Amino acid sequence: MKKLILIISLIISALLLFGCTPKQQIKSSFSEITYLYYYGEDASKGIFLSISVGEREQPYIIDGNHTDNVDFSLVTLSFSQKQTFNKISVKIDDSEILLEFNPLNNSYMGDLGYKIENENISCIVEENTIILQKISDNFVVDYNQATQIAISALGESLNSYHSNGNFQGECYLKILKEEENNSTLFWIFTVIGRQGQSNNVVIDTNSGEVVILN
Repeated sequence: MKKLILIISLIISALLLFGCTPKQQIKSSFSEITYLYYYGEDASKGIFLSISVGEREQPYIIDGNHTDNVDFSLVTLSFSQKQTFNKISVKIDDSEILLEFNPLNNSYMGDLGYKIENENISCIVEENTIILQKISDNFVVDYNQATQIAISALGESLNSYHSNGNFQGECYLKILKEEENNSTLFWIFTVIGRQGQSNNVVIDTNSGEVVILN
């Protein structure tokens, strides 16, 4: 749990990081939302891959203001052993993408720029083939339910994001993985206001339990 809190702190740092809130206002204020999540690994070689698929605003600016969204498929690659290179090329089905090192989470990341919707995805990393499965199909709590749980958990604290009945902020819904070899996944719902305020709700994808609320 301490590691989860640390990861959330890193996310808030990276982002700069409603009570009666009309649901339609919240849903129209997502500056990033994940719909699908793929995962695959070769544990024997210490290679772990995930792809988060959804929509996010363009340009991606964390300022409490929501703009128009575009599709994304965010590829995240990590190794059990520390690597010395800053970039790595990965083949995903018929596409090739250059991933760059992200020191915030010690992984390599890149966006395909479109939505992947296949049931399974084949990836080649340094001549190693890894099959990613769409494990979000197995979530008991999907993105819609996670949003409802988060809104309920935040309650009256969401009032600070309103002015004259209008929502003054933006929302993010992502997948959080505690450890590379840990199968437990969480939704993390983040709200950021135009005055710099923020809140987070971490929800177990299987039980719907709110494990962190701040």
